[in-house]
Amino acid sequence: MTGRIATISAVIVLLTFSGCNIFDTRDPEPPTSSTSTFEPPVTPEAVLRNLRASISESNPDNYLRCFADTTQHPYEFIPSGDVRANFPQWTLVEENRYFRSMGARIDGTPVLTDSVQNANFFADSTFTIRYALYFPHGDLQAPRFVQGNMLLHLAADPQGRWAIDRWEDIRNPALADSTWSYLKFWFNR
Repeated sequence: MTGRIATISAVIVLLTFSGCNIFDTRDPEPPTSSTSTFEPPVTPEAVLRNLRASISESNPDNYLRCFADTTQHPYEFIPSGDVRANFPQWTLVEENRYFRSMGARIDGTPVLTDSVQNANFFADSTFTIRYALYFPHGDLQAPRFVQGNMLLHLAADPQGRWAIDRWEDIRNPALADSTWSYLKFWFNR
């Protein structure tokens, strides 16, 4: 037994004085993912802030977190009339596909400006919002700037988390620009 203790002691002494530095701390590794802005969606306004942030950060995970959990509540997107024929069915799968596809072509910082025109608060909330979206993607055939109006319906789940369960995109007839619906169609192909 004493031979074994002597061997272990010799190894410990050898490691200590050999400069191996096994007990030194190492430099921290850089984070593997970028930071994101997402606040708990405990109010309808928090959902709108999360939507803006997910777009400016081009963060598809946070973007999808703004929408209703379809196992509890269905999600419905109603595109603007000028492109409605191109939307036979639109689910969160298509929302995810378009946003990731568009984000994969990004070459700048997206900007969503919006102004709430009307808000109704009852058990659910409905916002009428005028929007202008600049999304600097690299696809030369699709618009980088779209604008229009959206009617967002938000509902709270049983845990009190708010989410978008219905989005209606409305083209402003006074504007010649494309709507958000067109970007969704283009990048979902």
